[in-house]
Amino acid sequence: MPTALVIDDQPNMRALISAILSRKGFEVITAEDGRRVEQTLNDIQLDLVVTDIFMPNADGIEVIRALRRHNRSLPVIAVSGAEYTAEADFLRMAKMMGASGTLRKPFQPKELTDVVDRLLNLPGLGLPPKLNGA
Repeated sequence: MPTALVIDDQPNMRALISAILSRKGFEVITAEDGRRVEQTLNDIQLDLVVTDIFMPNADGIEVIRALRRHNRSLPVIAVSGAEYTAEADFLRMAKMMGASGTLRKPFQPKELTDVVDRLLNLPGLGLPPKLNGA
């Protein structure tokens, strides 16, 4: 069973994303911030990470940077509910830092599953056939 890490400081959002990914066949691990992401990477083989951008202690940009130092090909989805302005497009910044995909909160469950499906169908991920559409 593939493993996903969901990082969000809002318990309801963690629960929603976890439920969507569980229905998709993932074992889900959750965290309320990115403080222990590097330790998690050393302890567990992850197949997907979904991270909020704005969180206390260690934000999503820090998480993405840590993930990319450890694994350049791990699919990472950045999510944010921050108001978009031309000066502050945090999801675009996340993409520049190495996020594989982005979603603006609030989003519909299908929007998340569509991004997951697109990312897991990338060549070379080595995911089980159930998840990669084979």
